[in-house]
Amino acid sequence: QEKLYHIYNTIIDNGGKVAFTSSFSPEKIKNAESYLTSRFQWGMLAEIKSIDDETTSKIIQKLASDISLTLPKNIINYLLTRIPRDFISIQNAISTINKESFTQKKKVTLPLVKDALIKYLD
Repeated sequence: QEKLYHIYNTIIDNGGKVAFTSSFSPEKIKNAESYLTSRFQWGMLAEIKSIDDETTSKIIQKLASDISLTLPKNIINYLLTRIPRDFISIQNAISTINKESFTQKKKVTLPLVKDALIKYLD
């Protein structure tokens, strides 16, 4: 912890910025020294929550639309239960489905999506 404290101070003293992520707020980190948790509390603290279904659905629709890919509602609903909720994972899944559709020269159907996701998630 002391080494991290000194590294943190060196970066800040030289005009740098530091970003940490954690499952806990600084004061709830067990066995952390108070001098270290106080440094963690100097900056902005933000809770990042999972993207809800409606927002994820809109992201899926937008990414698909951007590449002229048509995804029926049943496929969007299927994706909502199968892919991680971060932007990169959503983007990669849409890209994988698009490639699979193009390669097979088929419209996007649920069996095609399932096949594409098996390849993507493996």
